[in-house]
Amino acid sequence: MPISQSDLSFLHMMYFAHRFGSLNTLTHLSEIEMRELFLNISHFSVEQIGAIHPTRMKFLWALPWLSVEQIKAFKFDQISNLVPEQLNLLSAVQVQALTHDDRRYFSRDQVRGLDTAFIKAMFPETTVDSVRSTDMAKIAALASSEDRKKHIVAKVLIVHCGLLRREQLQAIGPDQMDLFRQEDLKTLSIGQIPDLTPEQIKMIRPEAFYGFTDVQMPHFTEAQIQAFTADQVKTIVSSHHWSALPDKQMTYFLPEQISQFGASYELCNFLTAWRISHLTREQVQALTIEQIKILKSFYGEYQALLARPDLTSVQRQALTDY
Repeated sequence: MPISQSDLSFLHMMYFAHRFGSLNTLTHLSEIEMRELFLNISHFSVEQIGAIHPTRMKFLWALPWLSVEQIKAFKFDQISNLVPEQLNLLSAVQVQALTHDDRRYFSRDQVRGLDTAFIKAMFPETTVDSVRSTDMAKIAALASSEDRKKHIVAKVLIVHCGLLRREQLQAIGPDQMDLFRQEDLKTLSIGQIPDLTPEQIKMIRPEAFYGFTDVQMPHFTEAQIQAFTADQVKTIVSSHHWSALPDKQMTYFLPEQISQFGASYELCNFLTAWRISHLTREQVQALTIEQIKILKSFYGEYQALLARPDLTSVQRQALTDY
């Protein structure tokens, strides 16, 4: 006679109890032991699922193997200990099972990392009309709040940001801008790029800047570029993707931002000979000695610097010294 699923779950419960002790007290197990234990997660009963200690949830990467009933068995404090990368593994059906009640209100850190597929599965009823008809006052009310519900509602709008009108986009509070992911920024139209305020721009996480496309870059305004933070500037320089920034936009950088470019060899991929020749006098003179030394190790950049009559005497000495 074949073993039933209930018998199998009982056997697993007995085995785990014998080898590991209570599932609610597994805090003594190593990461390797926890991962081994969770390889059998699909055989856990709903009681076992609910008994997993919240601090052990970070080792649970087999979420896609769970049934809807098992997903529903998770408690709020267990879900709160899942990282976004784990949550993004769930299928649409699992997402809807996980978020069918008040457990849908994740922490800000969790919401920040949720991908588009997760949000759309969580709110399948969201339509173009419902996004475009959202009142600006309601969008603005999402800012400056630790309310978990407001974070997720803001994220729904951000996932659909390509549909937002200028007034709606600007109604998103600067303190909600860190919820933007690379994939969200890619959906902004070229007409929406200038609509972002400098205050919003400076609050976008530096790693999200990789999401801006070559098509969007020519549409950044002078005020937006001058709002870039030091960390955002470093991301731009380190990304081959941002080497597509048009020369006109290069002249928008403030002198103090030029010095924030850093002095790594990545600088030469961004600050090319052609760009050096088009920098303003103030920008050239903002180059640090360390930057000069890096740039002069490349022939084209060296020649471009040598041709600049507005180098300071200290810069020129650093350029010609060997």
